[in-house]
Amino acid sequence: FGAAAVGLDVFLDTGNSLCEPISGYPVMVAEYEAVCGILPKELCEEYAKCKNEQTDIFCLYDLLGTKYADADWFSRLSLVSFRSVGKKQGFLLGFRPDDFSVKGKTAVVVVALSDDKLGGRRNFNAILNPWVLDTPTDNEKSKGRKNIRDTNGKIKKRLVG
Repeated sequence: FGAAAVGLDVFLDTGNSLCEPISGYPVMVAEYEAVCGILPKELCEEYAKCKNEQTDIFCLYDLLGTKYADADWFSRLSLVSFRSVGKKQGFLLGFRPDDFSVKGKTAVVVVALSDDKLGGRRNFNAILNPWVLDTPTDNEKSKGRKNIRDTNGKIKKRLVG
């Protein structure tokens, strides 16, 4: 958000097909502690309060919408549903960053916040959906380029309008 930036140690997880449900953008799950420095102060305060009170993520989203609906950053938030081993289903608060790049490639992505340490003994603090590497940038989308995926998530063809 704004001029703030953060570098993350990313694990490219080929089993991660998590996408934001409305936009369809691929999701990168990142440790909250690793990205909180770039988030708006109000968002961090409410997120920390929610975490301490063990408040449901839906309550946090509603609270943010009630108090900060006019803030320029609120429209970039979303709820991302997920399923994983050991947890039947859950939701993460996600945001769309101003810019995102990996290996020199700019991409459009939603960053979902996780309270858990992701890397364990490995040294990474974010898990990247491999589709990010295939996702057209906003500039490419404005030119009509988009990916068509098969039911397994593999790109069948790229369309240019």
